[in-house]
Amino acid sequence: MDVQFSPELATKLTELATQQGRKPSDVVEEAVARYLDEEDRLFAALERGERALERGDFLTQEQMADRIQRLLRP
Repeated sequence: MDVQFSPELATKLTELATQQGRKPSDVVEEAVARYLDEEDRLFAALERGERALERGDFLTQEQMADRIQRLLRP
């Protein structure tokens, strides 16, 4: 797979890879892998939230504000 970067981004990538003693392609692969893992976690959390809403398992805004206030009290 070929990916094209702007000259500015390519320069930053090359500089970062050089500082780390790595190949730019390895830095890109790691960054994309981290991004995809985070996206998976985000979508899983959204699905859990949707299921909780469907069950009626949620807090109102007032209930959440009360919980936060209790946590912040000394």
